[in-house]
This record gives sequence, C-alpha cells and structure tokens, in this order.
Amino acid sequence: HEPPPMSTSLLSATDDDFSAFSSNLPAPSRQQQEPERPSLFGSLRALLSNPTYVLIVIGYSIFTFVIGCLGLYVPDYITEHLHMDSFAASLAFGGITATAGLIGTAVGGWVVDRRTHASDAARIVFSLRAATTFMIIGTPLCVAGLAFGNDWWSLFPLLFAGELIMFMSTGPINGTTLACVEPHNRNLAMSLNILGIHMLGDLPSPLLIGQLLKSARIQWHDEGRQYVLSAMVALLFFSGLGFWSAAEFHRVSKRNSASLSHRLLLDEVDDDFFGDEEEWKEV
Repeated sequence: HEPPPMSTSLLSATDDDFSAFSSNLPAPSRQQQEPERPSLFGSLRALLSNPTYVLIVIGYSIFTFVIGCLGLYVPDYITEHLHMDSFAASLAFGGITATAGLIGTAVGGWVVDRRTHASDAARIVFSLRAATTFMIIGTPLCVAGLAFGNDWWSLFPLLFAGELIMFMSTGPINGTTLACVEPHNRNLAMSLNILGIHMLGDLPSPLLIGQLLKSARIQWHDEGRQYVLSAMVALLFFSGLGFWSAAEFHRVSKRNSASLSHRLLLDEVDDDFFGDEEEWKEV
C-alpha cells in the first residue's frame, strides 16, 4: 500500500532541507560543551581539605616508612645472625618482599572486591577497616620472625607470611585513595599520594633510624634489634590508626548526608564489616 503523505515528504527531502533545518537549531553554549575545571590550587585545596584522603596518605606514609626500615635492618640481621654473605642476604630479603608484595596486593584487592557489593561509601569504610586488620595480623608475624628467628626455617616463612598479609592492605588503600575524591581530582590525588608516601616514608626512614641508633649508641647486634622492632610496632599502630580514623571520618560524613537506606547499610558495616554477602547488596 502507499505510504502516508508525511513519509513521502520525508523520503523526498534533500540534504539541503535537512541542513536548513539543523541550522535553525540553537547551538550549545561553550559552558555546556566544556565544563569548567578547577585550577591546580583549587584541586590541591580540595584534596587537602578532605580528611579521609589526608589520613590515608599519612597512614600509608607510615607504612612505607616501616618497609624502608625493614629494608635497612633485615639484610644486616640475616648477615649477622645467619652468617650469610651480604649480597645473598639482600637478594633473599628482596625476593621475599617482592613476591609478598605482588601476591599480597592482588589478594587484598580480590578480598575487598569479593566481600563488598554495596554503595561507594560502604566500600570505602570496609576497605580501610580491612587494610587496618591486615596490618594488625601481619605485624606480629614479622616481629616474631625477627625476634625469634635463629635459622632459615623460622625467619623466612614468618617474614614472608607477615609481609604478605601486610601488603594485602595496599590494594584496598590504593582503591580507596581514588574513590574518596572527586573524579576530576583522581589523577592528582594518586600522584600526591605516591609523592607523599616516598617523601615521608621509605626515603627518610633509613636516614632517621640510622641517625637515631647512632645518637643512642646502639649497635645492630645487641639492643638494636629490640629497639627497631619496638619502633616498627609503634609506627604500624599509628598507621592503622590513620586508616581506621579515615574510615570513621568518611562513615560519619556520609551518614549525616545519606538517605535512610544508606544509613542502614553503613550501620551494618559498622556492626560487622566482614558480614554476610547478603548485607552488601546494592541499595
């Protein structure tokens, strides 16, 4: 059958007709095409005024400070007490740290992704608390290995297990660093985070610990081991405190501005952040 008149007119229209029609449409404004982006100083101000982000960077810097301290101390300890060549001791500890870091980072990220299926706020709270838990579990294993490990079979397994569990916190921390800031500030946030953890963490730790031991006239082979272990435990406590405080700041701030359903979800995270998977469904 014959098409209706309107269809016939459309089929017979030329390119010039469509061009004339489109030319009469209002052009989008420049503000609609290109949203205004904040300046560098505006982005820095937004990041530094974000308590969750600042506490994450501080806690992560303390963590890398401890890792730098271990890199200075453990090879000397292996050389002194296990009678290994200094090159072999450095190679052994480097291999343990690298392997534990690769596996731990991947496993930590998988654990958080597996256990969280909630809103962004609940995911951030869960990730930071999980990172604190990993550090609390891994630290005593490293301390036990360094304090009581008198041979390969007692030192290396404990060090590997402790570092593996501690490095499980890095995946959740890195993900949370990006999730707790605005999307347009994420590149800058990650750059400042990397700069901060190295400038405040593993870069100055060998110098500061060495100068501290020198000033106290403590040698590695006597009281130095207990001194460094005590300092490491204390610093990791403050690192975990920073992560836990960041979770609390984020939970409280989001809960005050959230809807009732999100508040109930955050309360479930507060009660049992390793709860059943049914508690983490999207709301």
